[in-house]
Amino acid sequence: PDDDTDGDGLVNALDPDSDNDGIFDGTELGLNCDDPDTDASAGNCIPDADGGATTTDPLKADTDGGSKPDGDEDINHNGRIDGGETDPNDASDDVPDQGDGVFVSGSGLLCTATNPTAPRMPWTGWLMAALSAVLLRRRARRSKRTPRNRS
Repeated sequence: PDDDTDGDGLVNALDPDSDNDGIFDGTELGLNCDDPDTDASAGNCIPDADGGATTTDPLKADTDGGSKPDGDEDINHNGRIDGGETDPNDASDDVPDQGDGVFVSGSGLLCTATNPTAPRMPWTGWLMAALSAVLLRRRARRSKRTPRNRS
C-alpha cells in the first residue's frame, strides 16, 4: 500500500487510480461504491457496470500486456466491455490482424501487409529515422557547396 505504482506522488493506498490508466482502482477490481468507507462526494468511485464480471489489475496500466492501456480499451471507464470497446484481458484485440497494413490509433504499432512477421517499430521511431535521413541529406548537400567569392 505504500508503493506509488504510477509515480504521481500518491501512495497506492491514497491513489484512486494507482496505475494511471484512467480507470479507478475500485472499478478495475469489480467493486461498486456502496462500501461505508467510500466517500461518494470525493468523485473517485465509478461502480463497476458489469458487477465484477470483467476485472483488471489496478497496478498494471495494461493488464493483458497487448500494448493498449486498460483505459483506452474501456473507453468510458465503467468496467464493462461495451460496443466499440476492446477487452482489457485479451491482448489479441489490441492490434489489427497482422498483414492487413492498418495502423491502429493509440496502439503505437504499425503492421505491414508485405511481411506480417517483420518486427514492429513505434511510429516515433519511424519519424525519428525519417527526420535523421532528411538532416543528413541536407548536411551532405551543404558540405558539397563551395563558398562563393563575393568581393
